[in-house]
Amino acid sequence: MSDEEEEEEEEEEEEEEEKPTLEARLSEYEKGQSDKSGESRDVENDEQSSDGDNIHQIIPTFSTDPATDFNNSSAWLPAINTDLLPAPTNLTSGVEDPSSSLMFQSPNRLPIEALLIPLVCSDLDKLYFDRVHVFAPLLHKVRYFSWSKQVDKPKQKLCLPYAMWTMTACFSSQFQMIRHELYTETRRLLDTLEIESQDTPVVGIEQPQAWLLLSIYEMISDQFKRGLVSAGRAFRLVQLMGLYKVDRQLPAGFQGDWVDKESMRRTFWVAYILDRFTSLVDGLPLSFDEREIGTVLPSPDPHFMNGQPIDMCYLHEVTTAVNTGRSSGALSRVEICPFAESAIMATICGRVLSFRRQFMAEYGGQGLAPGFYQQYQSVNALLVDRLQMLSQQVASSQGQPNPILIFLAITAHMAIFMLCETIESKQLIPGSPEAALASSKQRSLDGAGELGMLITILSQLNHFETPPFTPISLLLSARFCLSRIELDDSYAALMPLITSALQGLTNVNGLAKNFLRLLDHQLPSTS
Repeated sequence: MSDEEEEEEEEEEEEEEEKPTLEARLSEYEKGQSDKSGESRDVENDEQSSDGDNIHQIIPTFSTDPATDFNNSSAWLPAINTDLLPAPTNLTSGVEDPSSSLMFQSPNRLPIEALLIPLVCSDLDKLYFDRVHVFAPLLHKVRYFSWSKQVDKPKQKLCLPYAMWTMTACFSSQFQMIRHELYTETRRLLDTLEIESQDTPVVGIEQPQAWLLLSIYEMISDQFKRGLVSAGRAFRLVQLMGLYKVDRQLPAGFQGDWVDKESMRRTFWVAYILDRFTSLVDGLPLSFDEREIGTVLPSPDPHFMNGQPIDMCYLHEVTTAVNTGRSSGALSRVEICPFAESAIMATICGRVLSFRRQFMAEYGGQGLAPGFYQQYQSVNALLVDRLQMLSQQVASSQGQPNPILIFLAITAHMAIFMLCETIESKQLIPGSPEAALASSKQRSLDGAGELGMLITILSQLNHFETPPFTPISLLLSARFCLSRIELDDSYAALMPLITSALQGLTNVNGLAKNFLRLLDHQLPSTS
């Protein structure tokens, strides 16, 4: 066992011995408040000093300077707001969230800083790397733990732990009761940092990382539009920092090692994947230009965590290798890295979306440009190649399915549906290549059956393991099936599976709840 691991275990044992549980602290505080309220004012004044001492053992005192509070209290906690927070609301509609209103209306509700004792922070950190890091692998675990316990941290590093804990609370059952308070404090810290750093030329990488995590939280908390706006902030920070070209031109003043450089790559790729998948819902323009990417694909997670450098290829090398037939060691490493595969599938989805937008915007359905079917064949060939690879990996791991690979395979079938819908458009002029049209129809029909099997496997996974953007692929697949539900029974048979999968995710993912509402307007007509 390494010295770092022994040190972490000793710290956890000390924390468990010295710190009471979250529930015990909450119960003790509420009991003290109840006893005080039942006494007369005179008696209360006589005992105020002793009761106050007991309370201060539970709730730390704070000054007016958040940075001073942080440095004087605990190295675990960033600066926080000591005011009791109001009942959370749905930030999109302004309506109070009924699922948590009772929790926040209690007059004895503890402030967030009193609940985030070191033992709770340790649990939140562990859950983050167990559940959130799987689909947003931004952080190096050992390095995070090394700087997160430091007292004098830059302000960017005060925001990131709160964003991490906010996401973690969303993917846990025991911390649901504080997720809204964590979210509110994260927003406050990030907004404050943005105001204070307006004239600062250097932006720490923790700032875009925190915005990325916060935007994902907002999207899966039924605040999709607000999440898109927060994601836009993260995208601009990523662009300003030049994270899309770190292997072509490092940011000025960079003095880190391979792990630091890989962290920059991963931050860009998380932003890129988020941009592609979220743009699919409403067909929004893409924020990142694929042609300008000068950052290699992310390395496999074991190499990143162990600090073992490995050569990875550029995105364009993967996309062109399908047509040229070239292969290399760097290309083969992509197949053992689900994160890199996510970036490739996001690229395919972005190309399908751009293909559709370009056709409708430039040609208006009145005619086809000479390169229309060449573009279709290029996207289709890449899609078929990656789907074949994903299908093989899913089939070989049915005993212990990888949630990311299941999600990517579902997304690949969704992309086939979108591509088929574009090429089958009634606006296409007569004389379209019949072979391509027939092949597209047959592939979408076969895909309906394969998608049903994937959704069945998905339903067997723990809901906390399901990647957060799975409902997007299910929604777009459902839209395609609804438009063709009378053409073949395969599409009709797929709809109950999709709606059942979305219903199963409603308790942990607001996207599923929101998309079910959208589908409800169309489902009755299909009965």
